[in-house]
Amino acid sequence: MNLRMIPSMAIMAWIFALGCTKPEPTVVPVVEEKQPALVASVLSTPGQAMVTLKDHTIGLTPQSVPLGAATDLLQLNASIGNEIATEKRIRFISPERAEVHFVFGKDRSPFAKALGLSKVLVFEYGEGITFDVDQSDLRPGFQALLERQADMLKAHFTDLDIYVCGHTDSTGNITHNLALSLARAQTVARQLETLGIPKSRLKVQGFGSAYPVAGNDTAEGKALNRRTEIVLPQ
Repeated sequence: MNLRMIPSMAIMAWIFALGCTKPEPTVVPVVEEKQPALVASVLSTPGQAMVTLKDHTIGLTPQSVPLGAATDLLQLNASIGNEIATEKRIRFISPERAEVHFVFGKDRSPFAKALGLSKVLVFEYGEGITFDVDQSDLRPGFQALLERQADMLKAHFTDLDIYVCGHTDSTGNITHNLALSLARAQTVARQLETLGIPKSRLKVQGFGSAYPVAGNDTAEGKALNRRTEIVLPQ
C-alpha cells in the first residue's frame, strides 16, 4: 500500500463517519396560544350594526369578540350608518364572559331619560353573580368583578358621576321591590367606596321593577331583570 494514501483514506473515513452520525434533533419552542381575558357577545337593537374595536372593523352584529383585557370592552363601538348608540349595555355573565348590547334610537332608552341623561354606558351585573334571592349581601364571587369595575372607573371615568342602580323583577309588592333594589344598590356603592371610589361621585337609586330589560312572564326574563347596574353618562 502506498503510504502516501493513508492520510487521504483517514480523511475519507472521518468524512464518512460524519455523514453517518445522526444530527442533533432541532428543538422547536412551543408557543402557547394566548387565551383571551374574556369573550364578548356583541348585539344591537334594532337591526344590525357595524362593530369596531379600537378603530378596527369587526363586522356586523351579532359578533363574538375575544378580548385581551376587560378594559377592551370600553373600546368596542357600534354604529348604524352615521347613527351612534344611545345606550351601551355591558352585561357581565361571568368573569370570563360578557354581553355588549348597543341600543339605537333617541326614544329607545327610557332609563337614560329617567336619570336625566341623553346617552349612557351601563355596566350590568345579574343577580346570579351578585346576590342570593331576596338578599342584599354580596356574593363572594362578585368581589373580583367589583374590583375590576373600580379599576375601570378610576382609570377611565375620573370626572363623571356614577349612578349605582338596583332593579328587581315584578314578583312581590312595589314597596318591597323598591326597598330591596335600593338596599342592593347601597351595598354595591359601599363596596366601590372601599375600593377607592369617592362617595361624592356615587349616586345611589333603587328602581324596583320599573325598568325591565326582559319580559317578566318567564323565569329567564325575571332573572335578567333582577340586576344591579353601574351607569355612566356619555
